[in-house]
Amino acid sequence: MTKQTKSRNHAGLATKKPIALRLTPGDRDEAVRIAEKLGVSMSLLAYRAYSAGLPTVTGQETDPSSKPRKKRSYSSGGAGKHRTAASSSK
Repeated sequence: MTKQTKSRNHAGLATKKPIALRLTPGDRDEAVRIAEKLGVSMSLLAYRAYSAGLPTVTGQETDPSSKPRKKRSYSSGGAGKHRTAASSSK
């Protein structure tokens, strides 16, 4: 019998670049109690709070089931890359 590893994150969740969340000691204690009561990790609780609160912060409706946008790719050219001799001698 082979032991399968269980992922704690749902599919599509970015796990390589976490965002730190700083809370007051009282807020953290409350978050620990809530996470334990719900049977979820602190990370999942923070993710759910972020997802639920985002429309309030941005003033926009969001669809949590929608896929994240892909990063926009920019061409290698552009005004910042090519400078004239006059602008580089300043």
